[in-house]
Amino acid sequence: MRTNTNAKPHRAAAPLRARTVLEWLVTGMLALFVSGCAVDGLIGNVELPDNVTDPSVTKTPKGALRAYYGTLETFYRALAAGDHNGYITIAGLFTDELQWTDPGIVAGGLPSVDRRDTGLDPEGQDHWEFVYSNLHRVRGQAAQAIGLQKEYAPDSLVALTGHLYALQAYAEIFLADLFCSGIPLSTLDYKGDFTFRPGSTTDQVYEHALALLDTALTFSGDSVRFKYLAQVGQARALLNLGRFTDAATAVAEVPDNFSYSVAFDGVNVNLFSVVNPNRVNGPAWSYTVSDIEGINGLDYQTSGDPRTKTSPVTGLSGITIHHPNKYGTDGSGQVVLASGIEARLIEAEAALNDGDPTWLDKLNHLRQTMWTTIVPAVAGPLPDLVDPGTDEARVDLLYRERAFWLFLTGQRQGDLRRLIRHYGRMQDQVYPTGSYLGAVGAGLRYDSYVDLPVPDAERISNPYYDGCFSRS
Repeated sequence: MRTNTNAKPHRAAAPLRARTVLEWLVTGMLALFVSGCAVDGLIGNVELPDNVTDPSVTKTPKGALRAYYGTLETFYRALAAGDHNGYITIAGLFTDELQWTDPGIVAGGLPSVDRRDTGLDPEGQDHWEFVYSNLHRVRGQAAQAIGLQKEYAPDSLVALTGHLYALQAYAEIFLADLFCSGIPLSTLDYKGDFTFRPGSTTDQVYEHALALLDTALTFSGDSVRFKYLAQVGQARALLNLGRFTDAATAVAEVPDNFSYSVAFDGVNVNLFSVVNPNRVNGPAWSYTVSDIEGINGLDYQTSGDPRTKTSPVTGLSGITIHHPNKYGTDGSGQVVLASGIEARLIEAEAALNDGDPTWLDKLNHLRQTMWTTIVPAVAGPLPDLVDPGTDEARVDLLYRERAFWLFLTGQRQGDLRRLIRHYGRMQDQVYPTGSYLGAVGAGLRYDSYVDLPVPDAERISNPYYDGCFSRS
């Protein structure tokens, strides 16, 4: 079992302040027990108690199920909810997938994320503080739900415990991808206290996620869906640790047609809703799909590739924006978290790093067979790729395929940081750079940050947190 050796437990009450990390987690515990949509097909329709805040009701099999469903709902909201900025929105703005379009807001907050102008004391931290805190809330809720599952749920539902460990791990992978080195993995212990932790390096966070995924596999039982989810998560963390061969091994059993998707409907909408019923101030989408953003960005709009096709729609303040066709403008539909397509892309990257020429065959296999998964539907396979002939161009081609197959699913930020950390690229070779030419911000330039700082709330509430170790 892998462990994080950088943790020194400390139990103390958090100082009073709005939106401290502890307060987010405690609020999350309340949410855990008042949600409970049937969002996982393994259970189907389950009669759950309406109010399980009473411990005599919480500590029951039905209370354990309620906690399980509440954790799933929080995870889905952290990833791609439409009532605030989820992980995919922030990561998309920070990279080359999305751009900010609201002319009424030109400084701080989301425009700063779009320009990567995210120093240690930036304006408008609320937007990424929400993502940071929600990901930690997933970790805390999952820990409580796991405790209840182990104590009160029947053995026949042991796979749900594996699912919860996997979601904990994915939350930590997102934290490591998006935030600076020095993320505290504080815990809300089942039947115990809130335990503050000092910062962990980016690699230590990935290692901790791997330990959780090891445990997820132990508890996955006969659920191949949760098993494959955990294996893809393992491979994702291993890639970002530079352990390419191990990553390929982790997904060897994952079939091409595997897909773990997060589903939304017309009420609980995803972040791609142009008109969000959860908001009263009109259209919600104030972004547009980018196109060759900041010199280095990919040609998502103009490539002609069906995987990133867009359509013009009217967004915030009446501005015409480019909306991704793979997602409905009503915010319904599914967002893929892990898939067999990702598994094959991981194997291709490992082969390329090993000097194995089958890397190109693996990419073309996806283009020949998985075109049926493209939304909107296409008429036939994509044309085969050819070897560009140099190592650098091969990496470029591989990462272009990753960007197009995994478009707007929260993968691009991890990919760009991996190009820097394990391929020797410079930040101004992979991230948007130069003059900022978005819909707002004339005369501004992109900054050089490749991650977001841990929010100030952590510094205030956590006595062991001393700030980012590095911003690279």
